[in-house]
Amino acid sequence: MNKHAFIFSLLTAFIWGLAPAFEKTGLSGKIDPFVGVVVRSIPIAAAAILGLFVFGKASEAITSDPKSVLLVATGGFLAGFLGQMTFYTALKSGEASVVVPVAATYPLVAL
Repeated sequence: MNKHAFIFSLLTAFIWGLAPAFEKTGLSGKIDPFVGVVVRSIPIAAAAILGLFVFGKASEAITSDPKSVLLVATGGFLAGFLGQMTFYTALKSGEASVVVPVAATYPLVAL
C-alpha cells in the first residue's frame, strides 16, 4: 500500500471510529432510528450535490454508464440506507462498545 492510501485509510478509521460516539449520543434522545438516518443523510446529500458542481463532475454524473450507476446506487441503498437503519436500531438499543465492533466485521461478508 502506498503512503497516500495508508494515510487516508488511517484518517477513515479515525473518522468512522469517532462518528458512532456522536450517533449514539444523538440516538439516546427521543429520535427514531429511521428519522436519525434521514437527518444524517441530508448534509451528506447536500455536500455531495455541491461537490459535483465545485469539482466539475455534474456532467460526468449525468453521462455515466447506466449499469455502473445502478450498481453504485444499489450499493449506496444497501450500505447507506438499509445498513445504516440496522446499525442505528442496534445502536439505539445496545452499547456502542458492543454494536460497533460487531458491525465492523462487515469485511468478512465482503470477503
